Amino acid sequence: MPIPIRSISLVLTFALATTGTAAVAQSPVAPSPVAPSLPPLFDDTAIPATPDPGGIVDPQPSTWDHVTIWPDGQTLTVAYWNGAEACSGLDRIKVTDDAGTLRLTPWIGTREDAAGADCADIRQLYSTVVMLDAPILAGGGGIPGMEPRGAHGRLAVPDASVVDVGPDRWLAADLGPDGRTGWVSWLGGDPACGGFAGTAVDTTVDPPALQVLVGTPPRTSGGCTLVGVFLRALFTLPAPLILGGDPPG
Repeated sequence: MPIPIRSISLVLTFALATTGTAAVAQSPVAPSPVAPSLPPLFDDTAIPATPDPGGIVDPQPSTWDHVTIWPDGQTLTVAYWNGAEACSGLDRIKVTDDAGTLRLTPWIGTREDAAGADCADIRQLYSTVVMLDAPILAGGGGIPGMEPRGAHGRLAVPDASVVDVGPDRWLAADLGPDGRTGWVSWLGGDPACGGFAGTAVDTTVDPPALQVLVGTPPRTSGGCTLVGVFLRALFTLPAPLILGGDPPG
């Protein structure tokens, strides 16, 4: 059953490197600055985990570290912390509607087959895939298999001189634990011919649309090199999209 998203008017959010954002709002609604604790990139070395319902002793609710939203807007990779892999496991990721906003809750605990085992006292990052019934974020697209990996792309800095600005499709949106700030990644081209103007969040549509604004930078002469480059930029939503994260501090 689709999760309703609160309708808010269009907000344009221009990312300024890694320290914050400035917003040009066409309504009184505007996002607050990006939290300074947001890391340069989220850890993408999480151990893949498969839910084991019934195989976890006394599972308890936990929080998530970050969530990657893929281009279809409804496939999510949920990253969360748990103990040693040999002894700790995931019972389930519970998906609920919290007053109209999606909430994700990992239920974790000790593996039933690890009873009596000598478990190392360590904390590891895990991830599991959750498929929603309907998209919660629009604006993604691209060629399947072209999603960014590793560094999630080179940092793109907004350029106010870019003209003929329009939205491009994103390949991945990594949402931080506050549920509203994160990184968006997309496939760009030759910087001599393609420029980045900022990011936009259109909340007048359902689901809201995250847009990467690109255009043409001023040019004097010369041609363009046919090249593809993964790029990334910060984005901020006007309100949390997913609840249940664990913001630092």
